[in-house]
Amino acid sequence: MTNHQFEPTYALLWSGSQRCFHVEPLRTMLEKNRKCYVEGRASDFIPVFVGGDDECRLASSLLRRTLAEYGRKTPPIEEWEPTRVGDLCDAFMADLTQRVQANQQASSATPQ
Repeated sequence: MTNHQFEPTYALLWSGSQRCFHVEPLRTMLEKNRKCYVEGRASDFIPVFVGGDDECRLASSLLRRTLAEYGRKTPPIEEWEPTRVGDLCDAFMADLTQRVQANQQASSATPQ
């Protein structure tokens, strides 16, 4: 358990430059983003999922696996049309949501 796990809502963030995920309380993410705004600088971390701490960590592990799957199915990002990116993101998030729900159902069906 991290010292942030008492926060009710978390954000799963993706760093394109570091090619990694990071989970932090939503409040912390918003504070950092406001600071970037005030200082006139960009943030490398973008939110890709919001939920509880455990849900964000589960989404992170699922995303690590699905990134490779989607990477093989799509052209380099420079070749994407804006509408194609939106469609891909919608499909990706729908797939992620289904995987999180399936994992939660499997976890709750497993005797403890």
